[in-house]
Amino acid sequence: MPLAPTSDMLKIENAAEYESVYRERILAKLDPKKVYSDLGENAVLLCYEKWDDIRTGKKFCHRRIIADWLEESIEGTEVKELI
Repeated sequence: MPLAPTSDMLKIENAAEYESVYRERILAKLDPKKVYSDLGENAVLLCYEKWDDIRTGKKFCHRRIIADWLEESIEGTEVKELI
């Protein structure tokens, strides 16, 4: 639940604005190493959006933002896409 966006964030339609707000309000308050540890070694971050819609910018989700944040914050971390 600490990674869940707030209900008002879900109403944001602009991807850049959503990411900025999500990073500021959610991720900035968390320790990436603790989040990674809490998730566990074989964690899977799921999203209900279609990968092609995310990849092409039609849709966005906080799961990829979390993956990018973990990769940026913890050296050597890679969050693979399973499609």
